[in-house]
Amino acid sequence: MSAPDAPRMKIMEVCGTHTAAILRGGLRALLPPEVRLVSGPGCPVCVTSAGFIDGVIEWARREDAAIISFGDLFGVRGTHCSFAEARAAGCEFIPVYSPFEALKTARANPQKSYLLAAVGFETTVPLYALVLETIIQEKIPNLRLAVSVKTMPAALAFLGETEGIDGFLCPGHVSVIIGKDAYLPLSERFKKPFVIGGFEPDEVLTAIREIAAQLRQGVYAVKNLYPSVVSDAGNLRAKALIARYFEPADGVWRGIGMIPGSALAVRPAYAHYAIPITEADDAPPEGCGCAAVLTGRLSPDECPLFGGLCRPEDPVGACMVSNEGSCRIYYENR
Repeated sequence: MSAPDAPRMKIMEVCGTHTAAILRGGLRALLPPEVRLVSGPGCPVCVTSAGFIDGVIEWARREDAAIISFGDLFGVRGTHCSFAEARAAGCEFIPVYSPFEALKTARANPQKSYLLAAVGFETTVPLYALVLETIIQEKIPNLRLAVSVKTMPAALAFLGETEGIDGFLCPGHVSVIIGKDAYLPLSERFKKPFVIGGFEPDEVLTAIREIAAQLRQGVYAVKNLYPSVVSDAGNLRAKALIARYFEPADGVWRGIGMIPGSALAVRPAYAHYAIPITEADDAPPEGCGCAAVLTGRLSPDECPLFGGLCRPEDPVGACMVSNEGSCRIYYENR
């Protein structure tokens, strides 16, 4: 039992896969009342700005080119429409499961121009780097990239500064790439626990228990409880590949705005293999709570549109579109 005067603990599970494990496993019911879990911005589709969607659609219409992207990006609306709605109006969009499918498509149709809408976190950036490397090596002239990739440490720094999070359950898949040591400066700066955990229910509970124990003891540290796949330094080969083709840049996160140094841009030496898109975020639809959900200020089921006007088959906000979106996960596990 928890003591009646136990201090409240606001713990953020950053990754959408962790949110899914928590909801599907009914883990919230197992936690003491002082522990409050909130979701974070760990869904790459959910944080892709309206300006990026607008820019890709505008380029496709102007250049008579086909757009290639992950399928769950199709339902995310820009300022006026989504990829799916633009396709219904005549634009050509091709959904894929892997960015390498873009190479196959471009090779098979040399007379057609293609644009790969490259979104994601550190987990998928090495794949985009390999696509870019292949374009260069094979001299594929009809495939270019539109890049809107985000990096997690800068976003966690923003949340640690502004949102009153007491501890972080770090994103497991991203941690495979960036490694445990990437969180050391954040833990030291904010004096808060950063814990890396796996995705099985017992692994998630163990990570939450570690965070809560640190908070109760008044200490802070970075702990790697997922050592089978996460190392201290991360995946050095993947990090080198990212550094070869990309450099840090400021990034616009949907509903959050500009976070300095939170994105990656193609290095100037390779800029002609990408198209520039000026990202800007538009005001969310009236009543949509996605911005508050992504920053842990609101639980998805506290949004007034949740489950009514906003459902997976007719989403209002980006968090209901993707399988990794918190609202979609809450809706499917009610």
